[in-house]
Amino acid sequence: MLIFISRFIDGITGGNQTVSYAIASDISTKEKRSQVFGYLGATLGVGLLTGPALGAFLYQFGFSFAAFATAIFMLISTINNSTIST
Repeated sequence: MLIFISRFIDGITGGNQTVSYAIASDISTKEKRSQVFGYLGATLGVGLLTGPALGAFLYQFGFSFAAFATAIFMLISTINNSTIST
């Protein structure tokens, strides 16, 4: 049952990268647009590299600890992204 709930949540929150690029395009000026897209690409690359490594490191303390740490990181990311202005 938990896998179905998690897939449902993933489905309704999917497409974050596309939405991020659309928002960045809408709120940035023409002069800063390429810079903002560069930042988005860089953060995606850093996240793809560090996310699995950090998850593997935190897993040694237990699956629950890694899951809660991930939830905390995502909450911080959500709060941070809602306060950014370009």
